[in-house]
Amino acid sequence: MEEVSKRKNLLKKWQALLFNISRKNPLLYPQNNHIFDIKHAIADWSTNQTLQLVEQLSNHGAFSLHVISKEDGNQLNELFSAANKHRKEKGHKSLTLSLLCLNWQIDLEVTQSPLYLLPVELKKNPSFLLQADATKAILNPVVDSLLRHRHNIQLPESLELSIETFEKNIQIISAQLLPEGFSVHNHTIYLSLFDYPNKSLVEDYNKLLANGEINTLIHHLFEAKATYNLAQEIVSDALIDELPVALFDTDQEQAILRAMQGYNLLLSGPPGTGKSQTITNIISSALAKNKRILLVSAKRAALESVYGKMKTIDLHNFCALIHHVEKDKASFIEDLKSVLETKRKGVLNLHRIEAERKTILQRYRHVLQAIDKTQQFLNSIVPGASQFTIKHLIDKLLQIGKHSKEVSQDVPSINLYENYHAVFLK
Repeated sequence: MEEVSKRKNLLKKWQALLFNISRKNPLLYPQNNHIFDIKHAIADWSTNQTLQLVEQLSNHGAFSLHVISKEDGNQLNELFSAANKHRKEKGHKSLTLSLLCLNWQIDLEVTQSPLYLLPVELKKNPSFLLQADATKAILNPVVDSLLRHRHNIQLPESLELSIETFEKNIQIISAQLLPEGFSVHNHTIYLSLFDYPNKSLVEDYNKLLANGEINTLIHHLFEAKATYNLAQEIVSDALIDELPVALFDTDQEQAILRAMQGYNLLLSGPPGTGKSQTITNIISSALAKNKRILLVSAKRAALESVYGKMKTIDLHNFCALIHHVEKDKASFIEDLKSVLETKRKGVLNLHRIEAERKTILQRYRHVLQAIDKTQQFLNSIVPGASQFTIKHLIDKLLQIGKHSKEVSQDVPSINLYENYHAVFLK
C-alpha cells in the first residue's frame, strides 16, 4: 500500500511539471477574445439560469443558444469553426463549458479562472445548440495542481450534472476556498476552447493514477535499479550484427548496441553531439531486422533532423513524416505510394542485399582476425629478452636501419636472440 502511494505521489509530481502557469494559459487567464459568455445568449440571465442549464445538459441534453447580436453570432461561428478544426488537427475535442469560476490570486495577480470544465459539442442547424459530451464536469487540472501544491487544498475531482448535488458541492467548495480568501461564482459561465499544451500527457497521467499501475517504461527509467554497468563496454564486434549507416564515435556505438539489445536509455548532450545521428543509426539497425519504429518529439525540428539524415542515405522511403493530421495527408499518401511502388518493382532485392552483406562481413571478419593475430604477435615478448616485445624490436630495427653504415659491424650479432639485450642497451 505504501509503495502504491509513493508511486502516485511521484506521478503527480511529474504531472505538475507539465502545466504552464503563464498568462498564455487560458485555463488560468481566459482571454476575452477567445471566450463566449453564455449569458449573452440567454434572455433575462440570472443565477437560477445556471441551475437550469445544468439540468438541461444532464443526461446529454441540449441547450438552445439564442443569438441576440451580430457580434455574438460571429463569435459563436468562430468557436464552431475553431472546434471542428481543432478536433481534426489534434484528434480530440476541446470545446468546454466552465460551469464555475474561481476568483483568486496567482503570484499576487488577481484573476478569474474556470474551475470545473464540461466537454460539450456546439451544433448548428441552423440555430446553435449546446450538448454535453459527458455526465460530469471535471476539475480544471491546472487550477487543481496549483491549489494542491501551493495552498494544500484538494477539491472534488468532478461535479455531477444534477441540481441537488451541484448546489451541495458549490457549498462544500466555497467552504474549502474561503480560508484563503478565494471565492466561487456560479453565475459566470464561459464557452471556449479550453485547451492547453501537454493535455494528452496529463490525461495519460490521470489514467495511470486511476488504475494504480505504473507504466513499465516509466518504472525502468525512473524506479528500477540498474542491472547493468554503463561503464562496462559492449564488445565492438557486436556491431557487426547491426546496420548503422551514419558515422559514429565510441560513445555513440555503445548507445546503438545497448538500444538494439533492449536497454532503456536516456541520451543527453548539447546540440551537435550526435544525438540525431545516433537515433538514425538505431532506426536503420531496427529496420534491417524488420522492426517498426515510432519516433516522437515535442519539437518539429528534431523530427526533421532525423528524417533529413534518413533521406541522405535513401531510407526515407521507409519512413512517414507526420507533423499535421490534415496538412500532411497528401505527403503521407505519396510516401506510402512510393514505398509500395519500390516494393512492387523489386528495386530493393533484400535477399541479394543480405547475401552481399554477409559476404562483405565475412571478409571483414577475416581482416579483423588477421589484425588481431598481428597485434598479438607484436605484443608478444621476444624470447630471451623479457623486457622487449616484437613491436619494440621492430622499432629498434627501424632506428638502426637509418644508421646502417655506422653500425654495419654490429648487425650480424642481432640474429642471435641472446645478444638483443646487449645490443639495444648500447
